Amino acid sequence: FMLLVMAGLWCLVRARNSRSVRFALTGAALLGLASISRPTILVFLPALVWLGLRSWRDWLTTPRIRFSTLAAMITLMLLPGLALTVRNQVVGGDAVFISSQGGLNFYIGNNPESDGRTAVVPGTSATWAGGYEQAIRMAEEAEGRSLSPSEVSGHYYRLGFRYWASDPGGALRLYGKKLRLLLGAAEQSNNKNPHFWRDLNPLLRLPIFSSWAIIFSLGIVGLFLVRRRPESTPLNLFAMLYAVGLMLFFINERFRVPETIVLASFAGVPVAIAVERWRENRTQVAAIGIAAIAVLTLSQLDRVGFKGDRVEADAFSQYTLANMYLGAGDFDRAANTYLAALDAARGFRLAGFGEVERMARDNLVGARFGRVAEEEATQKLETSGGRGRRVNRPELPGGGDRAFPYSLRRQNRPSR
Repeated sequence: FMLLVMAGLWCLVRARNSRSVRFALTGAALLGLASISRPTILVFLPALVWLGLRSWRDWLTTPRIRFSTLAAMITLMLLPGLALTVRNQVVGGDAVFISSQGGLNFYIGNNPESDGRTAVVPGTSATWAGGYEQAIRMAEEAEGRSLSPSEVSGHYYRLGFRYWASDPGGALRLYGKKLRLLLGAAEQSNNKNPHFWRDLNPLLRLPIFSSWAIIFSLGIVGLFLVRRRPESTPLNLFAMLYAVGLMLFFINERFRVPETIVLASFAGVPVAIAVERWRENRTQVAAIGIAAIAVLTLSQLDRVGFKGDRVEADAFSQYTLANMYLGAGDFDRAANTYLAALDAARGFRLAGFGEVERMARDNLVGARFGRVAEEEATQKLETSGGRGRRVNRPELPGGGDRAFPYSLRRQNRPSR
């Protein structure tokens, strides 16, 4: 998704610099292909209209060229989604436009229980399978009949819009919270905590990698400094429209990645200007520095009360790591990590962790059983004359070429 988005935006920037319709059409086509992965990119369609009719008037010189180029760009951006819709109708008998989870995601981010970031459907268990199967069942019970995927999506879109209509004040406060999450310095995880996994990686722990807060503060200042340069218009429009699209649903760190990369394109601008102007205009350099520091300070406000970067409090990531050890046959380390997950869950209660806690306890038993069975198998080999041989993955009840605890883990972990 990100490769296609960045390649598409690069082509649109190149289209203005080289006055090339070919680059403009290629950029729209690449963004259209990206929509197959994430339809939210289609919020960029109004930007194509602006580019074709206003921003590029100096080189799309006649109304005929402007309108034909715009029509071709819109067609190319929508074509992959329309082709996938035909495929959905032929294969599934349901003309779903690209994918059917839009309504469900919309309702997750627009309901009285939403906190703007947690990807759990109200009334369902906090697992991937629960959020999928139970959400469908709830929609069908509410409608009193079996529903197609597009009808399930439509049901949840209607629920989200009803929330807007029934509690506009609450919806407005929720969108204020989403804006804080979008612009704030805290990096919010969805199902993979960046702080926890970075702490385990010696490369990512190096101080050469920047946080969202640094990129955001420098990027916003840089975007302002070059706002009148026409070649920056596609990136400006993307940063604005994609932010609006994100707020319609819910905010997590992985959904901010497109914004991060675009803002990184502007983050070097204030640094470059400050270096260039240092000797001749130190007042301007000071203003740039103050502006960047002010934005950085404001973005830090959402860190008040934020605990998502406390790796010792992250029971779910500990559970995920323990599953990896169990799958590799490292039973001792798996058992210890499951215990660490359960300890973290007791000390720092995590909403919706009950189902995962049950699976962690089951897998802990599997890890301990696997360790005992491995020791017994080794002892039998040694007493039967096979001294010096070591069995790392014994054949345990359950069949197949994998140990029983691994099979147990596979049966109980949330579906990805």
